[in-house]
Amino acid sequence: MIAIYKCFPQPLVYATLPTMGLDSQNPTENSEEKSPLWIKAYNSLIRYLGARDHSEKELRIKLSQKYPENIAEEMVALAYENNWMANPQELAQRTAERLMEKGKGPRYITNYLSERGLPEVSIDREEALKLAREVAEMKFGDLKELNYDERPKVQRFLQGRGFSHGVISTVIFEN
Repeated sequence: MIAIYKCFPQPLVYATLPTMGLDSQNPTENSEEKSPLWIKAYNSLIRYLGARDHSEKELRIKLSQKYPENIAEEMVALAYENNWMANPQELAQRTAERLMEKGKGPRYITNYLSERGLPEVSIDREEALKLAREVAEMKFGDLKELNYDERPKVQRFLQGRGFSHGVISTVIFEN
């Protein structure tokens, strides 16, 4: 997994508010003074994006919960203008890889990405089979030694992890 570090400006404080000018390096500073609410929203934006990457939808929801809609939209636009937000396709791919490392299946990953407004990522069947086998063997041991009563437990476990019925059947019955 590739870590991408971003350079964010320092959060704005009220003491710097009146001294904002055109000669500054901060992209949010210009000749007009910003309201205290705008500065709080800006600081929230920096804090959110500094903690982890967010999709546009996640960022809009978080900012809209605390600030008026126009300020939230301005903050999202500011994040795009300054390239502080990751490309949605790259973010979706990184998120899918992270979830697969946690043992989540394709259905779970697809639902997770759609909830966050990210594009779908294709996961091939062979990769899903390999992951399902690894997850099931980690939990239940050798799958070849499963008796008739243990198979439904494995099936329910893998369904909860987001694997399709076809992948689950292959893992359980073709060992």
